[in-house]
Amino acid sequence: SFPTRRSSDLLHVARYMPLTVYAADPQWGAAAVHNHRQLVAALRRRDTAAVVEHTNWQFTDGARRLTERLDSSGIWD
Repeated sequence: SFPTRRSSDLLHVARYMPLTVYAADPQWGAAAVHNHRQLVAALRRRDTAAVVEHTNWQFTDGARRLTERLDSSGIWD
């Protein structure tokens, strides 16, 4: 989990990050496709709890990966 103060920063930073931040990460691609398939299956089943879980995973995973990338760049220093 990342600090709450960073969540609003992430919204603004994400707008200006290169598209390749996620696309260049093969682990993200595989995980995103797997989760997306689970999300679509949950939507077809009308399984609200699973839809919320998979949607939350997408946001949390994206935010975590972006935060790690920003941390490694020194942006928070």
